[in-house]
Amino acid sequence: MKQREAFLAGVVAAISLVTAALVVAPALGAPVTIAGVADWHQPCLIGAPNGPNNWPNPVAGGPHYRAWCAPTAAADIMGYWRDVKNMNGVADANVYVSMGTINWAPPVPTDWQDDEADASVIPPAPLPNVRTAARSDLGWYLNTNDQGDPAAPGSGAPGAGTFVGSKYVALQSGLLNYLQVAGYASASVVYQAFPAAPVAADWAADWATIKAEISTGRPLMGLFAHGAFHESFPGSPVWEWGTGTQNDNQTGEDWSANGTGHAMTIVGYWDAADGANPQPGTNLILVQDNRQQTINGVPEVINNLSQQPLPFSTPNNVGLAPWKGYVTVMVPEPGTLALLLAGLSAAALGYVWRRCRSAAMFAR
Repeated sequence: MKQREAFLAGVVAAISLVTAALVVAPALGAPVTIAGVADWHQPCLIGAPNGPNNWPNPVAGGPHYRAWCAPTAAADIMGYWRDVKNMNGVADANVYVSMGTINWAPPVPTDWQDDEADASVIPPAPLPNVRTAARSDLGWYLNTNDQGDPAAPGSGAPGAGTFVGSKYVALQSGLLNYLQVAGYASASVVYQAFPAAPVAADWAADWATIKAEISTGRPLMGLFAHGAFHESFPGSPVWEWGTGTQNDNQTGEDWSANGTGHAMTIVGYWDAADGANPQPGTNLILVQDNRQQTINGVPEVINNLSQQPLPFSTPNNVGLAPWKGYVTVMVPEPGTLALLLAGLSAAALGYVWRRCRSAAMFAR
């Protein structure tokens, strides 16, 4: 038994060593956050030459780029796995720069920083069951605006444009397809929908998931009924949820009861029990939004790195956010896997050595 216990202890130690390298440790009285996550705005908000075309908003034109919240949130996450985790196949080589953008013009017109979107074209439909679109085409994989992968769940006729935005049911398969084409067959993507009539246990479970993902160093995509929120007053550290309208004039997203809502990148959390929490008694999520916010009375600079603390729930699991669910992404890191295997091998060898030694002593 002691040898078996020692082996298991070695396994636990190896796993702990790997996990410790991934956990983002907070300072006392501060939120738990993940550093290095890109913070892109939707393409329709970015004018030429840094955007896909000359359409300044989705109403005036550019239907392929309105309601691009899910591909943009996914681009933030993919950029993190590339920039911070060094998974070079996940995104392109243009590392995110917080105070500006890289020109989205030739010679690389179809690949933006950290794989933000399809630049100015939508790739042709591939052969059945064959994914041939460039890995930069996140909007294609998620079938955003029903203009992408015709095999995506919930799609209409190919290129029919029967809905605005990205359907939640297409997120998991779309991102898995994207990562597999990029060469990461063992990547994991999980989509978890929130119940239509949630109870306290549902809020507790999703809060626990958010904390676990962030603490393990994995940003996730948060899904919301709308993206209306604001500072309590200009310059306030407190942010509040507003009331979603039927449609978002800024991006063309559909926030109606039957719409696709809004997706953002969750990069941190702030526990209600933390005395430095700017909203005492409230569990906060830290998001990087892909819409343009007004901060301290000034419109946010496009692609300027910014995070907003938004109410999620109370300590007794009363919901405060217009929550619809989440998507988690995990790309196995070769270095991490090697470290884990090395730890397991060391534990296994130690166990075998002890068994052999014990058998030799018994034979005497």
